[in-house]
Amino acid sequence: MHLKVISFNIRCCDDKDGHSIPERAPRLHAAIAPRNHDLIGLQEYRPAWEAHIEKYFGEEYEIFNKYRSTESPESAPILWKRGQFACLDKGYFWLSDTPEKESRGWDEVYNCHRICEWVILREKKTGAKFTFMNTHFGFGDKGQVASAQLIYDYSRRISDLPTFVTGDFNMRPDAPGYARMTEFFTDVNAVTRKDMS
Repeated sequence: MHLKVISFNIRCCDDKDGHSIPERAPRLHAAIAPRNHDLIGLQEYRPAWEAHIEKYFGEEYEIFNKYRSTESPESAPILWKRGQFACLDKGYFWLSDTPEKESRGWDEVYNCHRICEWVILREKKTGAKFTFMNTHFGFGDKGQVASAQLIYDYSRRISDLPTFVTGDFNMRPDAPGYARMTEFFTDVNAVTRKDMS
């Protein structure tokens, strides 16, 4: 099975000088659509993005989304080609000591909620199954290491299937969190492109 996967932090806010969400939405589509990805993991998705994502991607992709908190509705949704995959299961958990309930975790800078969303998909053509997870880490070594460990633990709890993880990890390759994450998962970019920037 050959998969084309993209991770994209779309930025939650409106910015000045031609960079509002309505102005950026068609540019996001223009950047992603020609590459024909099978799976998309977004970060910093907020309600202001919903209509735009539905407009540009809703016909071709299914979307699973869970906002990380009621006070700050932001998320890391997953999109998959509706004609190519069937969703067998889905869920989410918070990057915290109490991952089963809405909670703040280990973000040492912004002290905000962090979430990981996941789906189990079956490729319709081959029957091959896999888990796809998408997240957005907080800042600080302690929190990133703990988040990496939790994601691995949950990936094993969810399934024994091949697992793909995308996200905005907010860390560089020399960070302790990167070392922990790559104990469990292969950094595909580093392996295929030899690009550690």
